[in-house]
Amino acid sequence: MLNFLRRAARRAVSTKAGAKLVWIEAFSHEAVAVWDQPIDFLLVDGDHREEAVEQDWNDWHRYVIENGTVVFHDRSHFPGRVDFGWVRAGSFCG
Repeated sequence: MLNFLRRAARRAVSTKAGAKLVWIEAFSHEAVAVWDQPIDFLLVDGDHREEAVEQDWNDWHRYVIENGTVVFHDRSHFPGRVDFGWVRAGSFCG
């Protein structure tokens, strides 16, 4: 299933002309250690724990250009019921 999703995502973004796309499949903390380029759109699909999302923000936001966009693929799940919601990130993404 994951291989199908990866192929579908790559196919979808590869049709966008004009944009430079850098696809990184690594742990966020490893990737940021060698990153040095400005970013206008950043999608982080990482560890979903609140403290891990905060660390991703702290590691990456310095590379996002003014008026750039950061998107986190994160969710909260409450055991015993299906209830997905935003990770409480406002205190550090302000």
